Amino acid sequence: MEDTVTKARGRAVRFLEYQDRTCHEVEQRLLRYGYTEEMASEVVEWLRDLDYLDDGRFARNLASQKRREGWGPVRIRQALLRKGVSAELVAAVIDEPIDLDALVAMVRRRFAAAAAAEPAAARRKAASFLARKGHKWEIIAQVLARALDTGVEEDLVGDET
Repeated sequence: MEDTVTKARGRAVRFLEYQDRTCHEVEQRLLRYGYTEEMASEVVEWLRDLDYLDDGRFARNLASQKRREGWGPVRIRQALLRKGVSAELVAAVIDEPIDLDALVAMVRRRFAAAAAAEPAAARRKAASFLARKGHKWEIIAQVLARALDTGVEEDLVGDET
C-alpha cells in the first residue's frame, strides 16, 4: 500500500513539473492511471499541504496570462471551468477590469491596414476577432470606436445615399 502511495505521489509530482495544474486535473490524471478515488484524493491533499497545488493561484495566473493574449472574461471563464476550477473562484478572478488600451493597441496592430482600405470590412473582422476572444459587445464597441476611429452608429447605419 505504501509503495502504491509513493508511486501515485511521484506521478502527480511529475505531472506538475512542467506547468501549474488544478486539483481536478491531477485527480483525473491519477484516476486515468488506475489509482482509486480515495488514493487520488489523498495525493491531491498531500500536494495542497505542500503548496504544490493551489486552484486560486492557478486561476489568477491563467487569467493574467490569457488577458495579456487578449482573451476576454467569457473565454477565460470557460477555460477555467473546463480545467475544474470552482465557479466561485472563477467569478472572483474574472471580476478584474479589462485593459482597454491594450485591446485598442491589439486591434490597431492587426486591422489598421485593412481599415485604411475597407473600413466596414475591417470593423466587422475586428468585432468578430474580439468576440472570439471572449469579449462582451459593450467592450467591443468601445474598442472599435477608439481603435478604428469611427463611430458605432456610422458603420451600422451604412451609406444612405
